[in-house]
Amino acid sequence: MTAHRVVFEDVLIIDGSGNEPYPGVVEIAGDRIVRVEAVCAGSRDRADDASTPRRAIAPGFIDVHSHADLSPLTLGTPHPDISKISQGITTEVVGNCGSSTAPAPSGIRSTSQMLAASLFPDTELRWRSFGEWCEVIGAGGTLTNLVPLVGHGALRGAAAGARPGSLSVEENRMTRLLLEEALEAGAFGLSSGLIYSPSMNADTSELRELVRLLPPNAVYATHMRNEADRLLQSVDEALATVEGAEARLHVSHLKAAGRQNWPLAPRALAALRAARTRGVRVTQDIYPYTAASTTLSACLPPWAQNLVNTGGGAALRDSEVRREILATLGPDLRIEGWENILAGASYSDIAISYTPTGEYQGLTLQQIADGTDRDPHEVLYSLVAEHGTQVAMLEFSMSEESIAEILADPFTAVGTDGLPYRSDDLPHPRRAGSFPRVLRRFVREEGVLTLAEAVHRMTGLSAEIFGLTDRGRIVPGYAADLVLFDPETIADGASYETPRAEPAGVHEVYVNGRCAYQGSAWTGERSGRLLTRDPA
Repeated sequence: MTAHRVVFEDVLIIDGSGNEPYPGVVEIAGDRIVRVEAVCAGSRDRADDASTPRRAIAPGFIDVHSHADLSPLTLGTPHPDISKISQGITTEVVGNCGSSTAPAPSGIRSTSQMLAASLFPDTELRWRSFGEWCEVIGAGGTLTNLVPLVGHGALRGAAAGARPGSLSVEENRMTRLLLEEALEAGAFGLSSGLIYSPSMNADTSELRELVRLLPPNAVYATHMRNEADRLLQSVDEALATVEGAEARLHVSHLKAAGRQNWPLAPRALAALRAARTRGVRVTQDIYPYTAASTTLSACLPPWAQNLVNTGGGAALRDSEVRREILATLGPDLRIEGWENILAGASYSDIAISYTPTGEYQGLTLQQIADGTDRDPHEVLYSLVAEHGTQVAMLEFSMSEESIAEILADPFTAVGTDGLPYRSDDLPHPRRAGSFPRVLRRFVREEGVLTLAEAVHRMTGLSAEIFGLTDRGRIVPGYAADLVLFDPETIADGASYETPRAEPAGVHEVYVNGRCAYQGSAWTGERSGRLLTRDPA
């Protein structure tokens, strides 16, 4: 059978290497790139074409920080989520922030269910092992390629639930065994989410022992313990975690949260640069927005988060628990190692983006308090007590200047950190707009990056970080993951008011050689694959 062939002529090739774009021809056959040729810049057939910008062709963008772990299971819905392919993303790294939905061993599934509940509340976990998760996710086809990490939260939750303190000898043995099984099944590495229960219960030595089990081509990706007032100490902890290990370190969504901490961003970058000069393989990623987004329960002290992770919101309904939390909830609470989100963001900076009932979506905690004649900390507590981890929020706490500075660092990749869409929610616009926003704001308007540099951060660099040896470049023999777009008009349509709006300027997206997006619409193709790392 003759392989399906497509030839892209008279395109501006941005090959993902960081080198300058050049006019040329790209040909694909089946799922591979088979020809890449430069052409004379003045070879257009008609004179008036010279003033018309060529379509650019780039490797499919790689979202290095995604939470779309179970998105393939939602493709049968009437309106499948196409927010990733519509912005040119063809590959997503999932299992981030310690919250992979596998493994979920028999008899201790409740913790993994809690980890998944805030992201996919209506999805039943139909697997036990990481390998079984791979089978389920890969069975029906995916819109994008998925690169899985195994979450430390899933490992620790399986061994010890949300219990704080050191693991026993048997619990340590179990986390190591589950990690080794996940690596054997093809996980690309380990992630941690050290502001979330149960990962927050681990100390550095526990993390270090697991990271030392990772092979040289694997990644330890960490949502650090504190991205605010203890940012620099958290960078030090991340670096200490990989000391003596063969794996590389990747810092998830690097930021300096809270106005008082904005000056820490350049110092964090300097610490990471210094580590690279010592031979540490360390990189970082960013999403290009000043608001973060996570579960509202992350505002609670660690012991209260452990309660929620164990028993849901119902665990907070005890009157003594309520009094204790309300007595301490606020910007002045300091607990060693805990990032108090309220210390860097006021109640007017925290907006509700999702509740299971739809109530209060789009309003800040302060607005809800004013409208219901309650204190804002009472509003926060009540929402978590009613809905547990399923309430999502936006937290406005970063600066544009810090984003530009982090993005300018040559070791910064791009991610969305996009949470899955849920019916009628008001999600963070990063899910639908991150990559076009970089190309519009930080390339075309601000000049923080050149077009070639930005595409490299979205493709070649990302592939290098995660060991994707045949993606991220336009090179013969590489996978035919491609995006065609207009560099002069590509722009994010999503905003905080209209967070699902699709971008402009993205013409076609090919995933493994098949056109998945064309003319602002999904073509119906499910040519994405679950990618697995060779355990050898």
